Amino acid sequence: MTTIDLSSIKTFYQANILYELHNASEKIRLFEIKYGCHFDAFEKKIKSREEEHFTEWDDYIEWKAYTAAYLFYLSSKKDIENGNIKVA
Repeated sequence: MTTIDLSSIKTFYQANILYELHNASEKIRLFEIKYGCHFDAFEKKIKSREEEHFTEWDDYIEWKAYTAAYLFYLSSKKDIENGNIKVA
């Protein structure tokens, strides 16, 4: 039987969060390079058009998901750093 202590679980979870933060931020950075702006400006641009550009809408949906994921993992990282965790 393998025994895993709470400290090891916390360390693993922190490493996973850092990985997910890096992954999301890298995807966001690539969209910023591709479109030459931040997400908010791109969102305003795409929503103000009367005609849809399907490739841009696909990118918009993906970019929005990576932005949400980044904010979620950033919040999780802060919770762990502040000791605001619960093991169920």
